[in-house]
Formats: sequence, C-alpha cells, structure tokens
Amino acid sequence: MGDRVATEKAKLTRWRVATDRTRQVVCLGDSITDDGAMVRAGIRRNWVDQVAEAFDLTIGPRRGGGFRGLWRAEWRLRGAWTETMPSDAFDVTPFRQGFYSSGETNDVAAWTKPRALAVEAFDLYWFHCPGMGQWQYRVDEGPWRSVDMPATVADNRLHRLPVSQRVRGRVEVRGFDGRQPCVASIGGISTCTPRSAAPGGTVVHNLGHKHQLLAVLCRPSAGDPLAILDDIRPDLVTVLFSNDVILKDPERFGDNLDELLRRVSPYADVLVIAPFEQRPRSATATAHDTVVTQVQTTAGSPILKVSEILFVESDIGAPLAGTNIPEGATIASLESARQATMTVAAIGSDPNGSLVVGRGRDAAVQAEYRSITKRVAEAKSCAFVDLYQEWADDYGAGWDAAHAAGRMQDVLHPSQQGHDDIATRVKAVLI
Repeated sequence: MGDRVATEKAKLTRWRVATDRTRQVVCLGDSITDDGAMVRAGIRRNWVDQVAEAFDLTIGPRRGGGFRGLWRAEWRLRGAWTETMPSDAFDVTPFRQGFYSSGETNDVAAWTKPRALAVEAFDLYWFHCPGMGQWQYRVDEGPWRSVDMPATVADNRLHRLPVSQRVRGRVEVRGFDGRQPCVASIGGISTCTPRSAAPGGTVVHNLGHKHQLLAVLCRPSAGDPLAILDDIRPDLVTVLFSNDVILKDPERFGDNLDELLRRVSPYADVLVIAPFEQRPRSATATAHDTVVTQVQTTAGSPILKVSEILFVESDIGAPLAGTNIPEGATIASLESARQATMTVAAIGSDPNGSLVVGRGRDAAVQAEYRSITKRVAEAKSCAFVDLYQEWADDYGAGWDAAHAAGRMQDVLHPSQQGHDDIATRVKAVLI
C-alpha cells in the first residue's frame, strides 16, 4: 500500500503545497458521500466527515460548513416553487436542485441550521429567471430585507448574496418585495466563520446527493450545471459515484467524468475513487432486475410513469432506487403496465429520470465502470483510489467478502466500519 499511496500523493502537487489561504474542498458523489443520507441510515460519521476532521488537525480548523444544496433535509419550501429544467438557461444548480417562486403568492424557502453547525456569516445562492423582483430574506426572526436586483440581462450563472450575520436557527427567502409577491430563486446556502478571520484551514463542501448520478450532475443543459465549481474554485475535488451503473452506459460515464475533470483542471487537483462492488444480481434474473429509463416523477406524488418497458405483477413489493426516489421505496400497486404507485412520494420532479426496479447490479457492468473510471483518471493524471481492488486485496473479492468483513451495511451502502475504512484510505493519499 505504501508505494501506491506515494504514487497517488505525487499527483496532488497543488493540494499539497503549503498555503496561507483557506483551502476549499469539494466532495462529489451520491449516497455514499451524502452525509445527511448516511446519518438517516445509522452512520455516525461518514467518510467525508472523518476526512474533514483530519484536515482540522493537520491543516487548520474549518472555516465553515460549505455549500448546502436544496436536496438536504435542512430545507423546506412553502408555497408554489418550480424546479429548474435542463431547457432553462438558468439551470445552473448542482443536480438541478434550484427552485423559483410563483410570483403570485408569498412563497417561502427556509433553511434550518443543524444544531452542531456554527454560522457566523453565509452566502445565499440565487440565479436569474424571468420576472424576478426585489425578493427578500431574513435571519432568524429578524426583519425582512429586500435585495437590490442588478439591472442585468438573464444569464446562466450562479450568483451569491453575502450576508455577514450570525445565524442562531434559520434563514428564510421569500418571493415578496415588501409590497407584493414577486419571483425569487434559491440555489443553496454556503456557511462560514467570520469573514474577517485570519486565512487558513479548510472549507469542505459536501456535494453528495443520494440516489443521484454523475449523468445528472453533468447533464446536457441550456444552462451551466457545473457553475458551482467555478464559483467555489476548489483546491481539491473528490469524485465517488456508484449509481450510474443503472444506466448501463460506461462510455457515457467516462465522457461525463472527463468533462468534469477538464472543467476543474485549471484550479483543482482531483482524487477519483472507484467504488466497491455492490451486490450483483442473482443468477436467475427476474423483472426485479430490470433497468427502467425515461421515468417521470412528480414531487409529492407516489406515481411513476414509464415509456420504455412494462411493469408486471411480480414487480409489486420490489425495492426501488433512482432519480427522486426516497430511500426504502417499493412498488405498492400497479395502475397499468405503464404506471405504478410507490409506497412513498417522490422527493422531486423529473420528466426523464432513471429508475432501478430491484436490488441487483450486474457485476460485469460494475467492473466495466471501474475500468473506465481508472482509465479516465490516469489519462488526466488524477490521484486514484480503487476501493474494489483494495478491499479485494484485504478481504477477498466482491460484495460477499466485503459484507463478511463487516464493510457493507446492505446491498449498496458501506457500514460504519466501511466508512471508517474508506476514510483511512482517502486520508492516506491526501494527508
């Protein structure tokens, strides 16, 4: 392991150079990276949290909680908010999690501060969209403050509103200008320590979003889906995606990964992580192993509509995963061969999402994705950690061996021991 770690460390020259400024770290991924998802699954400290704590000890204390997207449970939307679409020039938020208000009612977006997070200042992220007015925000129960909108044409950029005010409980944004409703937009919040603090330490931006795909992060769009990266300009980016295997298109995954690495190459070093094996499908495949594409979901509705394949009676009770599908969802009933009802409502809207019915993920397809990941990382001279190979070397190959070693919590996700293991291997390369 020593020679391999030394080789990968050598590829992180910019990250490892001592600096007198605050270093920015962005961690991109799905539920394996999403700290909120792992807390709800019983994980006390996910691998990103453990790496951030190691930075505190070696580089200096954290300078804030970083970007917090609207997919986090910290956010609540009240009123009529519309999710951006890829056809919108203002589709500029990570994983398309940006919303704009109706302009007809006093719609409110509220962010509640996690108890353990200290917030001395913050940035509100917003984007231009038609009909925007002088929307308002407030901190805790303080006065509503209007935002002076710049007289500029619509663009495909993220904008930040810096606010140097301590947050005890929450921040709210509303589509109201003090006299009447107006259109407001919200793309997230980024929290920090006092802006006057001496430089140093790190800010770790956890951009893990459960159930999501690299294909959604790097989606075709009239806007700029990767705008957040140019805004943060991280010194280091980690990339760990496992869900794209449901699309069975490794070459597309490779193209998206290559696009992402090219985008951040002017300012960031990158650590690419190939995932461990998730439980492969059984030898006797059933309808529960079918990959369904072009699935329509609507926020707040349990209805799934498909156009490419047909649901069958044996799908009732099958577990589900995919775009906007909550953890633990299963098929409750079938209304037709093209429409099914889930046991829970979708957490977002998408006319063309991705869905897996059942738990199996083909082992050969997973291997091909790992091979593509390694090929692209090497071509871009990125640091690379292959969790599958390292776990195979230490515990035996495949999901069965990893599960027997206590590294897997279920068919898709690592246990606490698994997160501890991942953190140890990542820290060995970064620190």
